[in-house]
Order: sequence, then structure tokens, then C-alpha cells
Amino acid sequence: MVAMVVAAVAGLAAAGARGAAHAGGAGVVVVPAARSAATADEVTRAVAAASDADPEPMARARAARAAGAVPVEELAGFAQVGRLLAEGWRAYQVEVDAEYAASRLAAARSRAEALLVLPGGLEVYAEVSLHLGLVLGRLGRRDEAAEALRLAHALDRGRVVTTAEFAPDDVAAYDAAVAHVPPVATVTITASARAELTVDGRAVGRAPLTLTLGHGQHVVVARAPGRAPRGVAVSVGPEARPIVLDLERAPGDGGGSAVGLPAGADDADAVVADTLIFAELDELFVVASVYRGGSPALLGQRCVLARPACTPVVELGHVDGGLDAAARALVERLRAAALGHGVLLPRDVRVASGERGGGGHRRCGWCRDPWVLGGGGAVVIAAVVATVLVLSADAPVPVVTIDPGDFTR
Repeated sequence: MVAMVVAAVAGLAAAGARGAAHAGGAGVVVVPAARSAATADEVTRAVAAASDADPEPMARARAARAAGAVPVEELAGFAQVGRLLAEGWRAYQVEVDAEYAASRLAAARSRAEALLVLPGGLEVYAEVSLHLGLVLGRLGRRDEAAEALRLAHALDRGRVVTTAEFAPDDVAAYDAAVAHVPPVATVTITASARAELTVDGRAVGRAPLTLTLGHGQHVVVARAPGRAPRGVAVSVGPEARPIVLDLERAPGDGGGSAVGLPAGADDADAVVADTLIFAELDELFVVASVYRGGSPALLGQRCVLARPACTPVVELGHVDGGLDAAARALVERLRAAALGHGVLLPRDVRVASGERGGGGHRRCGWCRDPWVLGGGGAVVIAAVVATVLVLSADAPVPVVTIDPGDFTR
């Protein structure tokens, strides 16, 4: 059976690797600026054309997640668990080294905890628990062994344990553990966003809730819309502590559209990494259209999957109507720029509180008109003269000569 499990998890990992193999490519997402010189659609079209990029990578990534896509890195965990399981069981059966076998199987079960939320994860965790329980029983750790065997049965009730596969003593130990009914404890489970909960593979309701569980090991999985699912292995005893599952926000679900990254996004790095993974991209261009010095400009970063690693923010000004040429130049400069930064653009001050365009910073034209300046100056001087007259009625009347030409500069 171990060989079958190893083959199955290796097949899952290989399938994931095949699914992740792609022709590569680029994507583009737009960060809406406070004052944009061009619309998001215009910027997306220009940069996508310049870089041969997917104009809707975030929408494609979300669709892939909704369809149950799993990153190949996560699927590789199944293969790792399979190798540890085979190594530990071989040490138990062939090398007769129960201590080493237990250490390998414990490592396999620890690694399998990360797989609980994935299809097949519960069954793999059950298989490892079954083999670990049998080894622990041989080491005389009977209570731990019985708990592991009961958990294996609860997670995969269709699993048949017979002498066709296991030694008679192992089968007897398994049957005895499953038949035993342990004492129970009342446990409270809370989770973010009133998540739907399953305990040992059985749906129990929405958090928070209180339920009765037998002493020993259990697996709790929480899922909620807009949150990354989480599965944990817990141990319940006479003084059961509350079980708390904090679910992180799923990348990209904190706001924005399917094609845009909101300005000021706190999870920008996670969103970009998520998009690169699920849209199967080699590079992602994060761009914004702003005004700089009263003229249009493009800001951009290029990111790849490592961390993700991005270029610094590059600024490229352009004339009205020159968006396409600017997009080509921006892509060229970004592909030549060094990587090593996080996703900075959504929090860039030029995006969050940008300048006004259309000549907002040009000098006032009418203010330089000599007649306007002269007239305005005359009014000011007349007011001053009137004030002086009022305050000094007995003083000689001053004579003031005003030349409008004095106010031309």
C-alpha cells in the first residue's frame, strides 16, 4: 500500500508540474492613480501591446483558483510526504529500526499538515497516521499509537486494514484502537469570517461553535470566501483549550477589479505573487498613469516570482497622444532594470496623491497682462490712499502718480 501511496502522490505532483508548464509570457495590471492622465483600459492596451502581455492576468488567476488549480510547489508536498512515508516504512519492515522509522513518519505527518486543505490531503494524512501509529505501538508508546490509528480511521473510513498488507499484530492493534471509545471534552472553535468548519473530514457548521470531541488527535479545516483555507492538527485532552484559526485574506480579494491593483494595497506583494503563479506568467508589469509637471507620465515596475522581486519604480514622461510610444519605452527600460525590490507602486505618493494635469503648474497667463496688472495695482493704491486720508484728515493731501507700466513684471 505504501508503494501505491507513493505512486499516487508522485502522480499528483507530476500532474501539477505538467499543469504549471507553460509557454511563459507577461501580464499587465494597472494601479488607478488619484489623478490619471489616461484610463486604465488605455494604459492596459498600450503596455500589453508593447510587451505582448496578457491584459487580464488577475481575472485569469482568479478563474484558475476558482477551478481548483493548485500551484506546483504545493503539489510537490505530496511527493515529499510520499518519500518520507516510504523511507520510514522501509526502516520499520526491512531494517527493523523502529526509532528511525518513527522519526521519518513523524516528519511525513508534519509535512502532510500543509496539504490538509488540498484535494486528497486528508487521505494522505490518514495514511501517514496509520503507519506512524503502528510503529509507535511497536515502540511501546501505546496511547500515542491508539490516537494516531483512530485519527487515520476517522479521516479515511474506507481504508481497509487486513493481514494481506500488515502483520497480524498490527491489524489487531488497529482494530482495538478503532473499537475503543475515548472520554470526551467540550471544545470551542473560532475562525475568521465565520468560516465553515470540518472536523476529521466531517462538516460541523460555521464558526464560532462548541462541540464535543474525544480525547486524542483531530484535524480541523476552516474555509471562508475571500480567505485562504487553513487546516490544523490538534490534540484534545481533559482540559481542552479553545481552537482558533486565523484565516489570511486570499490574495487579490481585498478590493479592486479583476484587472487592477488598488492604490495603497497592503497585500500588493501577495497579489502579484498570486497572479504570477495562477496566471502562469514569467513577468508582470505593474503600471500607473499620472501627471508630472503638468504633463502625462507613466510609472511602472516589472516583477517576477522570486519573493516577488521587482524593479525600482521607473518614471517616463510623454506628450499628449504619446502613450503608445511611452509604453514601448517603459517596457524596454523595465526589462533592462535590476530586480530586488518589493511591489512599491501601489503605495507610491505619485499615485496616491498625484498632480493635476492640463497645465496645473504653468504660470498664470492673464496675471501677466499689463492692463490687468495696472488696473489691479491702481485699485490697491487707491485703497491705501483712501485709508491715509481718513487717518490724517488735517495733513496735506498727498499726490500719488501711478504708471500702469510699473506692474508689467
